[in-house]
Amino acid sequence: MSENEDNKQFFPDDNPSKGELFIEVPSNSPSPYIERVPNAFDPMGEIQARGMAYRGLSGGNVPGIMLIFGWIIFGTVPLIVLIAMISLGEYSLLPVFLVSSLMIVILVRGTKAKLDRLRTSTGKRRRFRRRR
Repeated sequence: MSENEDNKQFFPDDNPSKGELFIEVPSNSPSPYIERVPNAFDPMGEIQARGMAYRGLSGGNVPGIMLIFGWIIFGTVPLIVLIAMISLGEYSLLPVFLVSSLMIVILVRGTKAKLDRLRTSTGKRRRFRRRR
């Protein structure tokens, strides 16, 4: 449909002298959420879903309890490997430690972003309260 036909469909008569001051909005308007949620059941959708989750985690857009659980879940494996590597003197476990600590990088970024966001929001509130 062209733009002209859309206007005629929703605004049948553009006569302003009629005195109507309201416009009916159709109920089947498109969703304002533009980013499509991927289907996690196909391989590429799973990669996209994981990417969205990791992006939210590293951006500090998750609740604080999720960061704490992330540190507990993803931090215990590298910690155990590091303790075993030091206590046994086996430096052949270094690649295992490096691979298992990749998630720690995402958690560090997320924690840093979350703390920065909290610090700036409390700082703004304090400045606002001082001005009153």
